[in-house]
Amino acid sequence: MTFKEFEAIILARKEELKARKLKCNITQAQWAMLRHLFDQGTEFPKGWVTRDALHSLVNQSDYRRRLTELSDDIGVDIQRDDKNNYRLHSPVLKLSNPRNYLTKKQKDSLLAAQNFTCQICGFHDPLSSTGSLQADHKIPLAREGGHEVSNWQILCHVCNVGKRRACEGCSRDCRSCVWAFPQIQGIPFICSLTPVKLEKIAQHGVNKDQVSDWLNYLIDKEINE
Repeated sequence: MTFKEFEAIILARKEELKARKLKCNITQAQWAMLRHLFDQGTEFPKGWVTRDALHSLVNQSDYRRRLTELSDDIGVDIQRDDKNNYRLHSPVLKLSNPRNYLTKKQKDSLLAAQNFTCQICGFHDPLSSTGSLQADHKIPLAREGGHEVSNWQILCHVCNVGKRRACEGCSRDCRSCVWAFPQIQGIPFICSLTPVKLEKIAQHGVNKDQVSDWLNYLIDKEINE
């Protein structure tokens, strides 16, 4: 298969999406990454390409988001490994799930309903004056999340980036994720502990991977006393 033939398959999908009035735009940077991924060998699946190579190719910090859009919106079969290398797995397109962005009215309604507050860290920005609050899909589109109102939450920019990174390569059930459902599963909290403190905690018979549960136990004990 030539790249022209592969391109024709993608353009046909674009026309299908356009006819359904769904998002189907592909930027020049996305075409450049597709071409580079396609050129990694003569057979599918193609060879792996490092994230650094893709970043250098398009010189865009959000290149990973653009690849995700190609996968979600168009259905391009792009694989990522646990080292953030990428490859084209197959010329056959997957079912697409184009992103459906909220209208201004819908986002304003969501902001008001969630009190202009990040649902993870609690950052409060009355009337969203700084523009740092963003609408986020609780269950990502890549994990078959939908656009229904119940799948949207308000996150600040920092937490949204943190959630996106936590989602990369994750195969856990999204409904058990603290990033997706913080009000149900608990809000993630970062606590810095020095090696000395960790060593003293270990003296209580608490392993490193048990520290979180142990701290929760102490908090519950303190609150309930």
